[in-house]
Amino acid sequence: MGVAYAPAYTIQGGTSDVMRNILGERVLGLPENRFKMNLNLDGKVALVTGSYRGTGAGIAETLGAEGAHVIVHGFTEDETEAVFEELTEKEIRVTRLEADF
Repeated sequence: MGVAYAPAYTIQGGTSDVMRNILGERVLGLPENRFKMNLNLDGKVALVTGSYRGTGAGIAETLGAEGAHVIVHGFTEDETEAVFEELTEKEIRVTRLEADF
């Protein structure tokens, strides 16, 4: 049961939902030519809880692409590491937060 984000990206079912490309590599799903919303988020900080996978990771990427400094959240460093690295590579300002609220 998958939801398409872009032609090559889908959410894989199961308890550890992540987006994967057609090669099976974990990716965030925004296409390079996506529509920009112009939300004027420059200088704003967005804490996205549960952003270490799936929809939360996509929201974190979208807010970061719109100019926000994003705080990605997960329970462990292992959970936040992949999204943190991916957003950093895309030159999105990002901070990791590992916490159980």
